[in-house]
Amino acid sequence: MNRFVLIPVFGVVSACGDLAVPDFRNLGDTAAPAVQTPAAVIAPTVQLGPKDRLVAAAEAQGCVISTANAASVTAAASVSKEELEAALLSLVTEGLAAPNADNALELKTANCTA
Repeated sequence: MNRFVLIPVFGVVSACGDLAVPDFRNLGDTAAPAVQTPAAVIAPTVQLGPKDRLVAAAEAQGCVISTANAASVTAAASVSKEELEAALLSLVTEGLAAPNADNALELKTANCTA
């Protein structure tokens, strides 16, 4: 009687899931393991400072910061009022910006040659 009960139990257990048995036949091999290639290295992103962000935003809008576009330039550069003042002062003292006849600040960078 016990023999007939065990056969269906083994049949059910063997049908359940993935009962994979590891392959131990190659334990004596001395071949070198397969070389795994390293994952792709992602270059770190460079965070620009407030002055660089301001210059990039002004260059994108015609190389002039005037009362007409000042709000959009500062929003595109995402600079605070304090950062804006420091960046503008730095640009003027470095000779990278100068006021023009229209009371606007004109950039004198490599991308803004007129």
